[in-house]
Amino acid sequence: MLEGFVIDLNRGYAALLKEKGGAASGAEASALAESMEGLLAMGKRGDEAARRVVEYSKERESSLRGSVVFPSEESRLLAPLGRPSKIIGLALNYVSHVREERKDAPLPQRPFLFSKSSGTGIIGPSEDIVVPDTVQKLDYEVELGVVVGKRGRYIPKERAYEHVAGYTVFNDICDRFYLLDVKPGQPDWLGMKAQDSFSVFGPCIETDVGDPHDLRMTLKVNGEIRQDGRTSDMIFKTPDLIKTISHLVTLEPGDIIATGTCAGNAMTWGGKWLKEGDIIEAEIERIGVLKNRVRFEKPEYRC
Repeated sequence: MLEGFVIDLNRGYAALLKEKGGAASGAEASALAESMEGLLAMGKRGDEAARRVVEYSKERESSLRGSVVFPSEESRLLAPLGRPSKIIGLALNYVSHVREERKDAPLPQRPFLFSKSSGTGIIGPSEDIVVPDTVQKLDYEVELGVVVGKRGRYIPKERAYEHVAGYTVFNDICDRFYLLDVKPGQPDWLGMKAQDSFSVFGPCIETDVGDPHDLRMTLKVNGEIRQDGRTSDMIFKTPDLIKTISHLVTLEPGDIIATGTCAGNAMTWGGKWLKEGDIIEAEIERIGVLKNRVRFEKPEYRC
């Protein structure tokens, strides 16, 4: 009924409360949440309130247009999370990626973790990946992003999915200079993985994907398929990752785990690096398409 429209949950919540009897009272407030991270932190209460707003907006669609309900073409999607406290990435977590250069390469015995940048590192669908024009070895990696919905520490594998809010498409942008041109065996992970606009994700957080480890994932550059794999190829699955990571740090609502990539990044295409104006389309079935353009800029001082 609301296909082609978006709903402002906070405005819808305020309108719903007003119709119910005026000012909010008790635990209720006129705004449902200040951010997606805040909504996730509310747990079931936030989920139920959001569902009530959606149903209310469907029932009152015509009267709420322009105040709560807006046409999609008049809206711009940002990254579904603005400032997650942590973005944790996985290296070498797909069999095809580990063995695309050497078929007998041993598989890792434990997850290989690193941090991606939050804040200025985050961009969403249709935003440009903006990098200094000095970057010469810009790479891509389509990944399944696991979004944490419930705080937890020392989480056992059998309870891991209790802490998952949903899934998103993640494009792990990399500057391979910091892997290939630094001292051998000593990659600079900050430079390679955590520059501004290197944490690309969206277009949504999908709560129902069926089996998260049986999804097709693809990445195209200017329409050419570069990566085509399945999440079933993961070495360490979501419960393993949540258990391992939560033994190192407390996982909080809105945190993202970028679970690694399949074969076919630019480095393994013989250095078919991203160029100015390239259009990247990262897609995971049942979640959506994340589309971004590459733009280079002169590294000039600004504040």
